[in-house]
Amino acid sequence: MPKIELAIKEVIDRRAGRRVRQMAIPLRREVRRLRQLVAAVRKDLAALKATAAQWERMADQRLWTATVSDEAANAARLSAGLIRKLRTRFGLSQAALGGQRAGRSTRRRA
Repeated sequence: MPKIELAIKEVIDRRAGRRVRQMAIPLRREVRRLRQLVAAVRKDLAALKATAAQWERMADQRLWTATVSDEAANAARLSAGLIRKLRTRFGLSQAALGGQRAGRSTRRRA
């Protein structure tokens, strides 16, 4: 009798173990997927924290202000007449000077 009981117990253990494995495999897959998801979220969070720290550093810095007065900046601008004079002095065409300026093309319209 003990041999039959032992054989029955072994069969039950094998089938129970197989059933447990069948139920545990999807759970293992889900746990693995969730761990990968958590790792990705942590990586994104670290990048966002770094960006936030950079923004805070930039906000703490002094804002840029022009060191040149408006009058000096206006005086330094090149007028159309000055550009024309310089082109004639150096013998440059509009195309040689830089092609398209201010949205104008160098071709003549018919």
